[in-house]
Amino acid sequence: MIYNRDRVSANRLLIPDGCWPLEADVITLDRSPIHVHTLKVFCLRIYGLGDLHADFAANRELIESLSGQDYMADTLLVAGDVAHRPELIRAILVGLRRRFAHVFFVPGNHDLWVAGAATEEVTETSLDRLDEIWAICEVEGIQRERTCLGALEIVPLLSWYEPGLDGGSMAGGVDDTDEVMRRLGRRWADRRYCRWPSHLATDPSRCQFFEQINETILDGSSTKPLLTFSHFCPRTDLLPDVKYLRFGHLPRVAGSPRLDRQIRSAGSRLHLYGHTHIPQNMVIEGVRYVNAPLGYPRERERWGREGIRLRLLVDDADNISAETIAAAKLTDDRSNRASRRTTRI
Repeated sequence: MIYNRDRVSANRLLIPDGCWPLEADVITLDRSPIHVHTLKVFCLRIYGLGDLHADFAANRELIESLSGQDYMADTLLVAGDVAHRPELIRAILVGLRRRFAHVFFVPGNHDLWVAGAATEEVTETSLDRLDEIWAICEVEGIQRERTCLGALEIVPLLSWYEPGLDGGSMAGGVDDTDEVMRRLGRRWADRRYCRWPSHLATDPSRCQFFEQINETILDGSSTKPLLTFSHFCPRTDLLPDVKYLRFGHLPRVAGSPRLDRQIRSAGSRLHLYGHTHIPQNMVIEGVRYVNAPLGYPRERERWGREGIRLRLLVDDADNISAETIAAAKLTDDRSNRASRRTTRI
């Protein structure tokens, strides 16, 4: 389908005025994961943000404080954990969609919490919630598939976490039967608020399930540089030493090494992730890894940070190559300019 500006309003298409596809550009509407969608706009800045946790009123206020004009030609990648409730997930994504030309989203663990999951009567599973989130994205114009944008491709990747993120002896071999994980389960909220079908009863089985979905997404070659993003952490050396962590069991629930294998196999040179709430900007063996969390209000207070900071990942997606995407200097865009500080992510 070729969009005709004379026939359809910008609000209807959810594409802001001034960001219409260039003449003769075709945007596919096929939802099949093996199709690569194409979006071309005149301004191709790409920002990243994760761990929005809009269940906190203070975070909702910061998200709503984002300019309604400054980003109308830009793209935002949202690396999960928007909210616990689907109606709030919808409200936040719609609000962001009004501010940005394009919004991409991958869900996090908090997004898959099932309401009332602490009781035995729950019939909805976290996979049902995932389907509900995909339906929201479909209706509201939120991108969740592999998509061409300028000279690069944006590739959202799903995952979960498993013990042995470092790929050592525990990788894929420790689940809820492990004594440490049993103790952790008593205070790790996902154990109470996520519900999974029987074939996804363990963390490794969930990682394998999402890994297989990613393989479908990554099927096929591309000559364009890739920008991948996920909610979960792809490797353990993106975490501080355990002795510096406030939550010492974080490596067991941070992510999966399967993610990094897929990131590198696909040839991605820039990966945005979330979940850990630990700001990061590090190049490891040719791949730049970025974590740009909004985080919890108490964390921002502890960091001495005010406002909401979007991480500018790509300044011009029409003029970028595989060699330059990982080497690009990344900067913060501090939305609440009146309360700027010198503290950096």
